[in-house]
Amino acid sequence: MKKTIFFILCFIFVQHIFAQIGIGQFRAHFPLRTFYSVAVADDYVYAATHNGLMLLEKSTMDQDQPNLSSWSKVEGLSDIDISKICYDNPSNTLIICYDNGNLDFIKNDQLYNINDVKNKQIVSSKIVSHIRTENGKCYLVYPFGVVIINLENLLIEDSWFTKQQGVQYIATDFAMTEDEYFITTGNGIFSISRSCNNPANFAEWHLHESTNDQGFKHIIYFGHKLVACKNSSDSNGAVFDTLYQYQNGDWVPTEMAYSQLNAITKSNDEVAFCNWDFVEVMDTNWVRSFLSSWYKENFEEYNDYPRGKEAILNGNDIWVADSEYGLVRNNRTFFFNRIFQANSPYSDNAEGIYSHNGIVTVVPGSRKGAAYSPTYKAAGISWFVNQKWNYNADFRRHIANCHDLTNVIINPRNESEWYIASWGNGLIKCVDQQFAEHYTASNSLLDTTQEGQIFVSGLDYDSKGNLWLTNSQSDKMLKMITPDGQWYEYNIGNGVYASPKGVVCEHLLVDSRNFKWVTFPRDNTLNRYNLVCFSEGNTYDNLGDDQFARVDMNAQAEVSSATVYCIAEDNDGEIWIGTDKGIKVIYYPSNIFKGTSYPHNILMEQDGYVSVLFEFEEITALAVDGGNRKWVGTSKAGVFLISEDGQEELLHFTAEDHPLFSNQITSINIDQQSGEVFFGTAKGLISYRGTSTAGFNSYEDLLVYPNPVRHDYSGPVAINGLKANSLCKITDANGKLIWQGHSNGGELIWYCKDHFGNRPATGVYYVMASDEEGKEKIVTKFLFIH
Repeated sequence: MKKTIFFILCFIFVQHIFAQIGIGQFRAHFPLRTFYSVAVADDYVYAATHNGLMLLEKSTMDQDQPNLSSWSKVEGLSDIDISKICYDNPSNTLIICYDNGNLDFIKNDQLYNINDVKNKQIVSSKIVSHIRTENGKCYLVYPFGVVIINLENLLIEDSWFTKQQGVQYIATDFAMTEDEYFITTGNGIFSISRSCNNPANFAEWHLHESTNDQGFKHIIYFGHKLVACKNSSDSNGAVFDTLYQYQNGDWVPTEMAYSQLNAITKSNDEVAFCNWDFVEVMDTNWVRSFLSSWYKENFEEYNDYPRGKEAILNGNDIWVADSEYGLVRNNRTFFFNRIFQANSPYSDNAEGIYSHNGIVTVVPGSRKGAAYSPTYKAAGISWFVNQKWNYNADFRRHIANCHDLTNVIINPRNESEWYIASWGNGLIKCVDQQFAEHYTASNSLLDTTQEGQIFVSGLDYDSKGNLWLTNSQSDKMLKMITPDGQWYEYNIGNGVYASPKGVVCEHLLVDSRNFKWVTFPRDNTLNRYNLVCFSEGNTYDNLGDDQFARVDMNAQAEVSSATVYCIAEDNDGEIWIGTDKGIKVIYYPSNIFKGTSYPHNILMEQDGYVSVLFEFEEITALAVDGGNRKWVGTSKAGVFLISEDGQEELLHFTAEDHPLFSNQITSINIDQQSGEVFFGTAKGLISYRGTSTAGFNSYEDLLVYPNPVRHDYSGPVAINGLKANSLCKITDANGKLIWQGHSNGGELIWYCKDHFGNRPATGVYYVMASDEEGKEKIVTKFLFIH
C-alpha cells in the first residue's frame, strides 16, 4: 500500500479564484458540471466527474458565492476516470474508485492508494458498479466479483470471484441481511449464509432459481426488506426498471417501477431511488416520505433534460449527481433546488485549441470516426480569459444536431469575431461568443457531400485579414473569405487525386510568406503527396499567377512516412511536419514552388551512431514557443519539449510520471502571453506553465516576479516583458555579476542561484537587459531575501 501526504490545505480554496499557476506547474481543466457520483461528509459534498472531484464547502452552500474547489491528478489523486465515490462516516474515509481498478482512500487529510486490483491480471472490466460500507468494511462490486477492504487498516481482507463451473457471472451489486450475503448478477441472484467459513468459494453460493438467466442491477436491504431491481418491458416493448421483493425464499414483483433506476442509496432511516429526473425517498416502513425533482419545466432541447446518476440523503438535503445539470441540492424543508457548477470548460474533449492575445479557445469534436466520419460529439465552445473559464453550448438551438466542432480561430483584426469549423455542419460565425451565422452550401461556396454533410477543418488568417479554410470532398477544397465577406475558392487537388469523393483535407497553415499549406492525411488516396502548398499570388480571381506544389514527403527523407498529422511554422520560417514516422522539416520553404525544397528528417548523432528523431513515434501535435523551442505531442508517448533545432530533449511528460491525463495527445497550443501550454489529450485538457513567452516589441512592460523574493520561496524568478532573445545580467548593488542568460522569447527564468550554485545574500539586485543588437537597453531592480 502506497501512502502519500495529501496537501488539502494547499489547494482547497484554489479552484474558485483560479489564480495564475506558477512556472513549472500543471493545471487541470475538466468540466465541473457533468457528475456521475456523489458523496457527503460533515464538512464537504464531493461530486465526481471523470477526471476529478468538485468539492463544495457545506458551511458556504447558502451563500451567493459558495466555496467550490477541485481535486484531480494535479493535486495528488492517483489516477483519472473516476467510476464511483463513497464517504464512510464512521471511519471518516472518502473512497475513490477508478475505471482501471485503482483505489484511493482519503483519511485524516492523507491519501492512501491501493493498486492491487489495478495490477492484477483479470480478464474482466475493473469498473466498480457499487460501493457498500458496513461495520468498518468496504464492499466493492466489480464485474468479476466483490472485493472487501478493512477501512481501519486499509487492507484487502478477501475477494469473492463470481465464477462457478467455468461460468463467469457478471456481478452488479451486493447486500447483506442479518443472516445472508446477496450478490446480483446479469444472470440471477446468488446468496450464502454469513456463517459460511469460505464465502470466497463461489461454488457454495446458491442461485435463486426464480431469477435464473435474469439480469438484476441493484439490490438493497432496508427496513427489514430485501429488494432488487431488474430491467423489464411491457407488451408494447417499452423498457423500464421494476423492483422485486424477497419473500419466503422467492422474488415477487412489486408495484414500484422507474423509467431508469440509476442508483439506490440509504441513510439511517430512509432509502433513495434515483431515476433520471426525480428521487423517490422511502421511510423504514417503505412509505414514500418525499419526491424530489429538479428538471426545468420549459426545457427546449434534449441537452436540457436532467440526467440524475446518483442521490445521497443528508438530513433535510438530497444531493444528486446530474451528468447534465451539475451537483443538485434539493432542500426538503424549504422546497427549493440549487445547482452547483464550478468554473470549468464545457467538455473533456479538446480537439481544437486556439489562443490569441490572452484568450484561449477550445472546441470538442472529432474527425476520427470510421473513414474520417463524424463522431457526433456535442457542440460547445469554451474560452479561458483572465484565469476564468466560460462556455457556450447553445448551438443546437440554431443548428439542428450540431456536432463535432473541430477547429476555432479568432479574427486578429476583430477579436469579437470567431469562426468555428464543424465536421459535418459547415462553418459557424460567432460574435461576442454568441452564434451569429451558419455558412452552408445555400449561403456560401461550401460544398456538401453526397450524404448532405459539409466537412470543414482547417482555419487560418493571412496577413491581409482573409480567412482561409478547407472543405473536404469538394472540387475546390480551399476556400477564402475576404474581410468584406466575399468568397473565393481554389482547386488544390490538381494532379493529386482523380476525384474529390472521399478525399479528406485536414490541417491548414498560412505561413509568414502567405503560402497556404494543406495536409491530406489519407495516404491510400494521395500516395506520397500528403502535403500541398498553394499561393494565389497577388490576385484572388486571376488564376494566372497562382502557384501550386505537391510536396513529396519522402523524396529526400531518411525515413518514409505515409500520413501527415500536424504542421507548424517556427520562428525562423521553417515548416515542421508531424507524421506517422516522426518529424520532418522543410528548411527552405521559399523554394517550394521551384521544386528544390523537400522535407527532411532530423538526424541525431550519439556515440558515433546516427538516428532519426522520433522515428518510431506518431507525431500528432506541434507547437512553437516564444524561444523557438518545439512542443511535440505523440499518440502513445506523451509530450516532449525539444530545443530549437530538435537536437536536445528538454522535457518529457507522460501519464505515468506526471499529472498528464493520457499519453495520447490530440492538440497543443500555447498562450504566448503567459507561457501556459495547453495539452488536449484523449482523456481531457491539462496545461503546464512553461518558461517562454512571445517576445515583446519593447521593454515598456518589463516585470520581475515575485518581487520581493522572500527567504522561504524556492521557486524560479521570472523576468517577463523582454524583447526576444534578450541578454539579461543580474548584478548586486555594487555591480558584481551574479548570473546572466538569454531569454526564451520574452521571458527569462532565474532559479535563485549564482554562478557557483549558491543562494545570494539579502539585498537589492538589478536586472540589466539588452536586445540582440545591443541597441535598446533597460535596467530594473528587485528585492531578494536570503
